[in-house]
Amino acid sequence: MELDNNSDNEILNDLFHEAQHNNFNNDYEDYRADIIRFILKWSKNKIEINQLFEIFDKAGIKKQDQKSRIISSFLENPKNQINTQERLFKIIKQAKIDEEENKSGIIIEFLKIFKGKTDHNDLLALVKEINENEEYKAIAFNNFLMNSENQISLDTLFILLKEIGIKSHQYKSHAINTFFNNYKNQIKIAELPKIIDDVQGIEFKSIIISSFLRNFNEQINVEELFKIIAQSEIQNMQSKSSIIRSFLINPKNQIDTKEKLFEIIIKSGIEEEEYQVNIITGFLRNPKNKIDI
Repeated sequence: MELDNNSDNEILNDLFHEAQHNNFNNDYEDYRADIIRFILKWSKNKIEINQLFEIFDKAGIKKQDQKSRIISSFLENPKNQINTQERLFKIIKQAKIDEEENKSGIIIEFLKIFKGKTDHNDLLALVKEINENEEYKAIAFNNFLMNSENQISLDTLFILLKEIGIKSHQYKSHAINTFFNNYKNQIKIAELPKIIDDVQGIEFKSIIISSFLRNFNEQINVEELFKIIAQSEIQNMQSKSSIIRSFLINPKNQIDTKEKLFEIIIKSGIEEEEYQVNIITGFLRNPKNKIDI
């Protein structure tokens, strides 16, 4: 959806008139902010930074949280590309946004929509602005990792996790999962135990192994699959079924017959029907696996 070149200006002018007529009544600020966010997100027009702040003034937008959401919508529109973290910091400073949650929202959105490669020092400078909130830092780092331009090595991944200050095993596992989901990031099977050992908790180990198996760009045989499961010491049947399902989904791991599939299920020791079905649906999702029905 896009607004045509005239309709967004007409709506904004009506909004400015309403704001002035009501003497910038704070009771309606959230309402005005919602309309501005919609316009900035869908407008066909490129909005300059000075126009953005003119909109704030004319519409009487003073709350930090509303300014933060509006700037995020401004960034979300591809026509309003901000290509350096210096320009982003300038916008945040000019908008007088200093509360952690509001500042974090803008930085997270910037890393989410930015199309170019982000220098590691720029990433650290951005995350530093988030201060000590590990959840926000983790979300920002995940958005950095999702950008296919940001190809990094496994060693760099661990260095950045440490420098950013992500210590929670939950957030670590999510970052590693996103690392694998970026098709440009590939590791060797021999490196997997190092990653698994760095994270505690069956659920989080399972997330990492599943993501690796789903995205690995080489074939893995069944013996290697069960070696990986054994090394992880995962006995939980739900986690084990998720790992096998991810292995089967990967088009590189073609299983020729349903008999081979049932051999895998038997070897896994999984007897619960629910988890067996989980494995079978993984097999069926792989377009290279063809069976007679």
